[in-house]
Formats: sequence, structure tokens, C-alpha cells
Amino acid sequence: IIAVSGYLIHHYGPNGRKIDDGLARVAGTTELGAVVKPASDTATYKVYKLANGLTVLLISDNSKSGQPLVASMNVAAGSSMEPSEIPGLAHFLEHMLFLGSKKYPEENSFENYLGVSGGSSNAETSEYNTNFYFQVNQNAADKALDIFSQFFISPTLRAAR
Repeated sequence: IIAVSGYLIHHYGPNGRKIDDGLARVAGTTELGAVVKPASDTATYKVYKLANGLTVLLISDNSKSGQPLVASMNVAAGSSMEPSEIPGLAHFLEHMLFLGSKKYPEENSFENYLGVSGGSSNAETSEYNTNFYFQVNQNAADKALDIFSQFFISPTLRAAR
């Protein structure tokens, strides 16, 4: 589970296991109200609030077997929150997060893993938000989610060499 502030959006995990099966058992987790959707939408939506304040939106759609896992983390901070003496700081930090984490210190470990697992990633910084996202084949989802989550749990933010 990604335990930082933002949103996590994805389909079923590997082997058809629903990610929310484990999420509902996390201490302090509260399931929030129903998501309003059109009648033609066959997906199942669940919204949770974790004890740390993270809001998690899970989207599962059995009608689309073979689809990749897609995850997104939105952080409610963007360029409008930068100090005037350091323009571009939010966008710089967006790139710094992908350099590694305490658990996965090798630079570009996420991109390398996605590259051999049929995946891709990107990020974007706007005035009020920074969004990080990726997609990967289902059989590589668990490790990809772990590497991705570590960017927000324990980023290294190391200086350039």
C-alpha cells in the first residue's frame, strides 16, 4: 500500500487478486462512500481513507482481462508553492524522486524494472499538483508498486555526482 498523501488508482493485481482485499485490513482504514458513475461503467470503485490521511481510490474492472496495472500518485503541491527565489523547484523535485530510495538506492531502478516488465512511467507538475504515474504488466505489478511507493516513503534525493 502506498502510505503517503495522494491517490492510488489501479486495476486488479497479479493473478486476479483484488488489491482492496488487503487494504480493508490495514489498521485505521475507513471505507468511504460510493463513487457515482454512469450505468454503462462496469468497473467497481472503492474509496478508502488510511490512518495517515491518504485517500486511496481503487478501480477494478474484470471485463478487461490482460490490462496492465496502472497507478497514479497525486501530491497536492505544485509550482505555485515554490519560494520566489527558487523558480522550478517543484519540477526539479519531481525528477529527484525518481533517482532512488532507501530500499531501492540504484539510480533509475524503477525505469530499468519497468523497461524489462513492459511498463512506462511519467510525471507532471502543474500550478497546484504534481502527479506521478506508471503502467506495467500485471505479473510485475507487486514489485513495481513497491519501488514506486518507496519514492514517497524514503526518497534518497541525493546530490548529483
